[in-house]
Amino acid sequence: PPLKTKDNVPRTAKVRITYGIPTTGDEDQIIGRIDWTQSGKHSVYGRYFMAQYGNPGNWDPKNAMVTTRAGTLMRSQSITLGDTYAFSPTVLNAFHATFHRMRNDRGPSPKFINGRDHLGIDMFAEVPNYAEVSVSNAFSIGCGTCAPGFFNINTFAFTDDVDLIRGRHQIAFGVHILRSQDNFNSGYKQNGAFTFNGQTTNDPMVDFELGIMSQFTQSRPQLSWYRKINIGLYVQDTFRLTSRLSINAGLRWEPDIPPVDTRRVGSLFDQAAFDQGRRSKVFVKAPAGVFYYGDPGVPAAYTGRRMANFSPRLGLVWNPHGDGRDTLRVGAGILYDSPEVYYGQRLTSNSPYAAEIVLNSPAAPFHEPWRGYPGGNPFPGQNPPPADVTFPTSAQWVNLPLIQRTPYTAQWNVSYQRQFAKDWLVSVSYLGNKTTHVWLATDLNYAAYIPGTCGSGPCSTTGNTNRRRVLYLARPDDGQYFSGLFSTDDGGNANYNGMLASVQHRFSGGFTLLANYTWSHCLNYGDPNGNIATGYYQDDRTRKPNYGSCAWDIRHMFNTSMVVLSPVRGSGWAGRALGNWKLAPLVRATTGMAINVTSGRDNSLTAVGRDRPNPVLGNPYPAMRTPSQWINPAAFVPNPAGTFGALGRNALRAPGALRFDVALSREFPMRERLRLEARGEGFNVINHANFNAPTTNLSSANFGRILSAGDPRILQFALKLHF
Repeated sequence: PPLKTKDNVPRTAKVRITYGIPTTGDEDQIIGRIDWTQSGKHSVYGRYFMAQYGNPGNWDPKNAMVTTRAGTLMRSQSITLGDTYAFSPTVLNAFHATFHRMRNDRGPSPKFINGRDHLGIDMFAEVPNYAEVSVSNAFSIGCGTCAPGFFNINTFAFTDDVDLIRGRHQIAFGVHILRSQDNFNSGYKQNGAFTFNGQTTNDPMVDFELGIMSQFTQSRPQLSWYRKINIGLYVQDTFRLTSRLSINAGLRWEPDIPPVDTRRVGSLFDQAAFDQGRRSKVFVKAPAGVFYYGDPGVPAAYTGRRMANFSPRLGLVWNPHGDGRDTLRVGAGILYDSPEVYYGQRLTSNSPYAAEIVLNSPAAPFHEPWRGYPGGNPFPGQNPPPADVTFPTSAQWVNLPLIQRTPYTAQWNVSYQRQFAKDWLVSVSYLGNKTTHVWLATDLNYAAYIPGTCGSGPCSTTGNTNRRRVLYLARPDDGQYFSGLFSTDDGGNANYNGMLASVQHRFSGGFTLLANYTWSHCLNYGDPNGNIATGYYQDDRTRKPNYGSCAWDIRHMFNTSMVVLSPVRGSGWAGRALGNWKLAPLVRATTGMAINVTSGRDNSLTAVGRDRPNPVLGNPYPAMRTPSQWINPAAFVPNPAGTFGALGRNALRAPGALRFDVALSREFPMRERLRLEARGEGFNVINHANFNAPTTNLSSANFGRILSAGDPRILQFALKLHF
């Protein structure tokens, strides 16, 4: 509320409200298995597994902010049949067939509101119980993944493996075939999404109260019925060259056959065709450069196949002294990824199908978002669209390049293991890999910054973003139909190098021990999340400034686990009370993961939204780091208008973590085939505060502060009856 001070200047009082979002999920699991040994040569088994989880969406008529978690109803079922047959002592065949179904129904509470019927917004609302409003650094209702939808996946898998022994050779070959059916209905932005970030008044809440949006997005439901087949053929030979040296060599062929939507929904963008003004014959009013299935040269998957994916592998095992107490292992190989079926799903958001429209800094008010839009409100529109359908302006598009190379990883490792005394084993290993053609994404239609003054104001503002986009500047009549145009960039790379040292004590003397320490560093150009409809780079024109630590990079990691049996023996009272207890502690200590500091505003005026600030102090941390100030706000300044910040990506570190878990158990014999196990478990038993990452948005009032932490001490007890 407005306040008055002694100098009679209005002030604003802000109140911090803390609340919890209820989680009421229930989970059930069923598993069963049947084994049949038909003979010494032939065995068959069958297995069924079902897991079901339900967590309804929240609604509280006194607090709409509890709606930022999606309600889900999930059921996973799998049936597996296996057949193993030994043709001879040296020939073995193993066959497996699996069917798996995942059902995931998602959506808000049926009591949730929508913008048209409950807030009075002049718009089309596809469903009666969904709304999405986000006010930066203040509050949100709904969320992008909270919209109604279903995501159902059927998978059929067949595998056959043959093992042959021929002298000193152990040869294996086989085939793996996987058929996926992915059926999706994503409500996404079908009731519109309203964003307020304070870009007009510099206060998001004031912008909200005035109805001044920073962005408005709406879309039809996104439907896709994808079908994909994965094929893998392999052969390998393990050859015992001498009593001390063995060689393993293999080759796998795994072509990348992209998934196809049975409805053939999607589009392909061709920059050369856009420049030349060439158009589609399928949808005659489509902007230049956009083509659809049925146009010449457009495949059903909107991208090409990659058939020559061959993966060689080589490994050596050498026993230097011949006594079996030390071993040197060397290995290397190339492994191709199997891209997810869902990756290209956002093609269905292209016009004229779902037709996702993004309005940056719209002049229209909150209650009438389509005011002034050319042609008026485009929703609900025509579905299926006719050949002469009218295309909306300022729509968002996604694109798969015709040549989209399959990601692959080259791995190499060297390890040395040595046994000491009777039960101790130590090892040290070097692990390295390089991943090539990582699928990131870039906005081909970023907004160009135009310096200077045009008329009475600056040439570049958030209000004229779409008129500064590169396609609009090149061909305004066609460029007006595009806002963002996100396309796969398969030029992303990543690399990892690590050293792993471990010591192990096999169970003897009443205890077993395993301890290891890892030093590693992971670097990449971006952390892929499987979403083609978002960019990854601060500057979409170049990858180089984005090269930095991976988001999950942990430089130092120590783990140790132990199982100790009580040394007390005997049939007396001490043995009965203190004997047969088993203590199992587990300790894990890590340094913090990399975190990325952002400006929080589109200061570059490129509509990219990943600006980073400029560092002004050598040390970004305060002298005494605490949860209330983990990062020094004075260490950064926002990047000036039209520029990108000099701070590297993922340049800072979150707090480290220390966990001490322990389990204590004992079995009590009751009868010959009946025993009772008592077990107590403690997680984070020392109740150490493991703080999460701080707020890294420089424009946030909470910048540099840690607002949450991991679980406190948790204790649980159980009794298990074995029979």
